[in-house]
Amino acid sequence: MAVAMLAVWKAGGAYVPMDPEYPPERLAFMIQDAQTMLLLTEENCRSLLGAFSGQAIYLDTDAAMLDREPGDNLAPLSGPADLAT
Repeated sequence: MAVAMLAVWKAGGAYVPMDPEYPPERLAFMIQDAQTMLLLTEENCRSLLGAFSGQAIYLDTDAAMLDREPGDNLAPLSGPADLAT
């Protein structure tokens, strides 16, 4: 989880913690209110996402895809207009 949080921040995104114990309506509101385009989550939370239309990366089942990505420390992609800089 710590690696995922740092990756989100380094990419200029914002980390929005979402507790799977929250009611689905609350999670849907949080996703909509944050204008979420990408979710990092786990497969067992798929049913909680409702009608989320953005991209979801499932850290447990997409592990093979993620392992093919370079392991280099990439240069930061964020800039002054991004959420977290």
